[in-house]
Amino acid sequence: MLTMKSEIASIADVTCSVIKALDIFYVLKGAKEAARVFASPGMQELVKSNGLFYETSDFKVMLRNDASRCFSDSGVRNMEKGESVLYIARSGEKALEAKEAEDRNDNNKLGEILGYPECCRSFFSENIEKSKSSDLTVQSWKNSSSFYAGINTSMRCFDACLISHFPCSFGCEDSRLIADRNKKVIGASDATLLNSIEAALKGIVIYSEGIGVYKIRKYVAGNGIIEYTPEDIEPSCINDFYSLLKKGRIVILGRNRFLIGGVEVNDAHTFMAEFL
Repeated sequence: MLTMKSEIASIADVTCSVIKALDIFYVLKGAKEAARVFASPGMQELVKSNGLFYETSDFKVMLRNDASRCFSDSGVRNMEKGESVLYIARSGEKALEAKEAEDRNDNNKLGEILGYPECCRSFFSENIEKSKSSDLTVQSWKNSSSFYAGINTSMRCFDACLISHFPCSFGCEDSRLIADRNKKVIGASDATLLNSIEAALKGIVIYSEGIGVYKIRKYVAGNGIIEYTPEDIEPSCINDFYSLLKKGRIVILGRNRFLIGGVEVNDAHTFMAEFL
């Protein structure tokens, strides 16, 4: 028996990424006014066939791949080589407005057009110049005292995320409202996909810049100790850090200090958080 693909799955066939597909889908369903995505073959035709509008950047971006995450969220502008940026919107005027905002390097205006909360736009502007890449996940963690799974951006390398921006913290209420809205939009089209994304975003995440991202799906936690089986680890890459994690025991020493396999981790670019 044949089953029909969801709209999201059909878009993902072109974008080769669920996250990209969702960003376009949110615009298609009117959940947000515009999206900014890197172009892939066939995307312009996809956008037009769905009654949306787009503008193409005058520049291209040569993406830098982070081997520890098999993911790229930074790059260098180049006029000839690299990926073009598409500004997709429900009107031609809004698509052009987004393009022109980036041409002016007006991050705040671009973020406003893309539907990002004001607090998160300010957070981005304050941190992006100091960051070595466009990845502000660790900075989001530093501002956090609670960790809502719906706005967990650390699993983007596993193609799982419900928001399109870096939250000012993982407890940001405005970002939470966006994630909850997006859940409803996804669930109305593909409940199975929504369940998969929500499962991916929940649990313990160890995020280490340049080392990798490690999700622990099932675990027992108590008295500052976390225990799990090696089979419950989902790693972005296999390395010595993963080998330590496979020993199945983490001892929490402080907010950013813990023992993994008897080795102390205390690094400003590494965090562990339980997303609920």
